[in-house]
Amino acid sequence: MSELLALRSYFIRCVARSDKVGFSFRDGREFLGWVAEVEEGRILVSWAPGPFDDPVGDGNGEDDGEWVAFTSIRPGTVGHYDWTVRRWVSMLG
Repeated sequence: MSELLALRSYFIRCVARSDKVGFSFRDGREFLGWVAEVEEGRILVSWAPGPFDDPVGDGNGEDDGEWVAFTSIRPGTVGHYDWTVRRWVSMLG
């Protein structure tokens, strides 16, 4: 399975379970929150509340979500929080 298909399948499962997700962007940003929607080559993410007023950088201080292309994600950094074992689980693990 290609890397992009693997990411898509993984995020579809995370949406179905409402998993909290974390990963690194290729531009150095870190994401922590939820995936709200999955499309062919991108996801709509909703940032978890945090100390920053404007995680999306649009100036309004609200999280309306952000579309993220799979190609902008560092695949080895993707994981979700598994409440059954109370720890973060890597997509690769």
